[in-house]
Amino acid sequence: MQAEDFKALQRAAWSAAATPWAKWWEVFERGAQSVNDRLVELACIAPGQRVLDIASGLGEPSFTAARRVGPNGLVLGVDFAPDMVARAAARARAMGATQVHFEEHDAERLALGRQFDAALSR
Repeated sequence: MQAEDFKALQRAAWSAAATPWAKWWEVFERGAQSVNDRLVELACIAPGQRVLDIASGLGEPSFTAARRVGPNGLVLGVDFAPDMVARAAARARAMGATQVHFEEHDAERLALGRQFDAALSR
């Protein structure tokens, strides 16, 4: 199997997993919140910063970082699974979290043309 074929299978599998993950996200995140908090702490994320979250899935630790950067900061969560990105973006809208955005990107080929103060990946 070629690398691109494998990646396409992974993208499809993670997109398919978005629906069941969304059903249980509260349980997952409750269990992982201490990890999210520690990542944000170790990255020294502060108010007003710009943060990149790579492979953000349904949006963590993006949302934890967004709370830390506040309304004057920015968090960009990227993932290669379109359904994960769509669900994370929907969560952000539902929460009114205007400082966090989600985009579909391949982490192996990031060309964002933007600068960030910190990068996270859980």
